[in-house]
Amino acid sequence: MTEKLKQDILDFELQKITKEELISRLPFSIEKKSFEIRKIIEDIITNRKSDEVEYGLTLLWLLEDKNEFIDLIHILILEPWHTRYEDIIHDLQQRKEPSSVDVIKIAIQQKYDYLESYGTGTGQFISQCGHALRSIGTIEAIQTIKDLAENSTDEDVRIAMKYRLDKIKL
Repeated sequence: MTEKLKQDILDFELQKITKEELISRLPFSIEKKSFEIRKIIEDIITNRKSDEVEYGLTLLWLLEDKNEFIDLIHILILEPWHTRYEDIIHDLQQRKEPSSVDVIKIAIQQKYDYLESYGTGTGQFISQCGHALRSIGTIEAIQTIKDLAENSTDEDVRIAMKYRLDKIKL
């Protein structure tokens, strides 16, 4: 990702420019956005560019159509080298995409150094994963909460999922 594109995305996030202005400044045509955004995010993942994840996610969320990049979101939430886990799980909660259930189940059981580095990070993330599963709301999502509440080897996960399960009136 070029420095100019990063600056334009930052200007958009800081509300210095509008979405339309950002789109007009893209180094590619809007017709090629799907290909170009995928290429940008894949480069961030492949080369573990943690300092570019936020920019890439902003661009992806701003220009995405109909969950076309959900596979990249799924990859990113499982990667251990960045700091955007909470943003990503919040996004998955809003999407309510059934294909995310297995990915969330894996993510909730992982330990990420960034989240572990501050007191409530991992616990908050676990809770957000429970919210995301509940928002998805499919039989598989609810069963995943139940399974984690009963069988997780991580006490924090078990407690959070028992709490989430108690909030769901089955």
